[in-house]
Amino acid sequence: KHLPKSIRISQEFKRRILNGEFGVEGDRFIPVRALAEKASVSLATAQGIVALLRDEGLIRLQGRRYVISPNLAIQKQQAHEKTKAETLPVGLVVTNLENPFFTRLVHEVEIIADQRDQRLMLASSQYDPAKESEILGRFKEAGVGGILACPGVAPETKNIYSALDIPFVFMGRKPDEMEGADAVVVHNFMGGQKMARYFISRGFRSFGYVGMGALENDPRLGGFRAALNEAGYELPDANIIRCPGWTSNAAMSSFREHWKRLPHPTAFFCFHDLLAVGVLRACGEMGLSVPDEVAVGGFDDLPIASEIRPSLTSMRYPLDEMARLALNRLQEKISLNVPKKGAVVYLEPELIVRQSTDATAEEPQHKETHEFLSYQVL
Repeated sequence: KHLPKSIRISQEFKRRILNGEFGVEGDRFIPVRALAEKASVSLATAQGIVALLRDEGLIRLQGRRYVISPNLAIQKQQAHEKTKAETLPVGLVVTNLENPFFTRLVHEVEIIADQRDQRLMLASSQYDPAKESEILGRFKEAGVGGILACPGVAPETKNIYSALDIPFVFMGRKPDEMEGADAVVVHNFMGGQKMARYFISRGFRSFGYVGMGALENDPRLGGFRAALNEAGYELPDANIIRCPGWTSNAAMSSFREHWKRLPHPTAFFCFHDLLAVGVLRACGEMGLSVPDEVAVGGFDDLPIASEIRPSLTSMRYPLDEMARLALNRLQEKISLNVPKKGAVVYLEPELIVRQSTDATAEEPQHKETHEFLSYQVL
């Protein structure tokens, strides 16, 4: 009501043009005098309205006549939204920057963002759902265009992100209950399968798993157990160690505590490399020979996997590609204003064999795969 009359009328004509009421691309637009009569305005005001429609790209001058040009208007709007997506800051929340996995992932996001002059706001939730919710609120108040999130594992996580009304994309992990959310993740189930099949090919016949106690649904464990069952082997619940924390110290103490009462499995798969490092340290303290008595495999292929002795067999996947794909998808959501339902990209993990499972293994050369396994539209 408080806008000038010419602007209000031009917006009404814009809506009608985009709805096709005046024809399609290239059709003649009504003359200025006819517009003045339709809108009940003076000829001067009508000329101002035509100028506004022209400036927005809804009509263009062809010879002495104006013709419909909504495609140009749409292109201009898309270009504006793309510029907006690239200039608004992006929030990045991870669970714990003390964990080298998240440090590496943040580093890769920073590299991609720097290349695009994309501003980042970074925060760590420390696995606290209340803090994670607070961080998302602060990001929104700061005017971010969207959020990249490595979410926590608490049951409240689904509700926290379901209530978020700005674009977001998950990286590294997607809450199980949030079907349809955009995410770029490693194919954890496949990684577990690959490790199980490798252990079997090496002649191991007894198996164990070291996981995170806070993680109720663990697809790495699921894939590991499924592949063992397919080959006729079992992973008894008694052989599964659930650590109270994510550090190598947590795994070290848990392994020592459980080892004496386990039926001494010979091949342990660990949820991630830090837990695997803890198992290797415990084996060293207890005088267990690796890999002759105990073989150990991890996940994520962190730098420590090649630095520890014996070096650690692990599952590798391209974190730089995860960062690039996630940021691409977020910018699409910001610029195109797409709905929450989107796609999940699964990156395929690669088995990197080292001395913790094969004493003769040589340190492999680092290789960037830059490939993804599948693109699932939900």
